[in-house]
Amino acid sequence: MKKGFTLLELIIVVIILGVLVAIAVPTFTSSRLKIETAEALNVLGSLRASQIRYYAQNAAYAVSCANLDVGYTTLKYHAAPTCLNNTAPTAFVTMLNAGDYTMCIDSEGVIKCADVAAGTCAKLGYTAGACP
Repeated sequence: MKKGFTLLELIIVVIILGVLVAIAVPTFTSSRLKIETAEALNVLGSLRASQIRYYAQNAAYAVSCANLDVGYTTLKYHAAPTCLNNTAPTAFVTMLNAGDYTMCIDSEGVIKCADVAAGTCAKLGYTAGACP
């Protein structure tokens, strides 16, 4: 008597593996977006607080993130932040770019998300808005 698997048994195993992969991939993608968002919010919040401290000391916002007293390690999911001093002397915008979206925060603490790939901001839980 030969020992082995029948074709039917192999097909059932392949179907079970397919179902498990179909469940795991969306969960992984959702978790990654949550981690990316957490990184962005953490950095944006730190930079905003640093801008407020800078303003208290210099009566103007920093135009470069290098002038701020906040240190951050190399970001895993985003490019280095960009600090912009807009036309109003009391407003600033700090942006983080992740390739398919850009998140920014202004002096009022308003966080916006600008889509590069349609629908990404909605997946992150933000209404798409304009970042400069």
